[in-house]
Amino acid sequence: MLARTLLALLITLGLEVPAVALFYPQERARMALACAGATTFTNVLMNTVLLRMATSYASYLLVGEISAVLLEAAVYVLVSKRHELGRALLASAVANSLSFGAGLIFMR
Repeated sequence: MLARTLLALLITLGLEVPAVALFYPQERARMALACAGATTFTNVLMNTVLLRMATSYASYLLVGEISAVLLEAAVYVLVSKRHELGRALLASAVANSLSFGAGLIFMR
């Protein structure tokens, strides 16, 4: 179980960090670090706490993915120099969509 959780985190980071950095061309390094931190937090939270609390797999995915998008976007707004909510939400949604899609492919 730990190996699978670690693999999920590594795949997620490998996809989300560069995706978010592309949304912030003037501050790629700062946002890549912010993404790595926020994504690690939400991924571990989702794959440990939320997984145990969810009443169904569908509720786990729905609550987890929506929470991840919102929490990560909040970090991007706070860390970025321009504090743009729209850009942060879009970056987070795109990044999380990429990793969700990878999860569907690799974690069958």
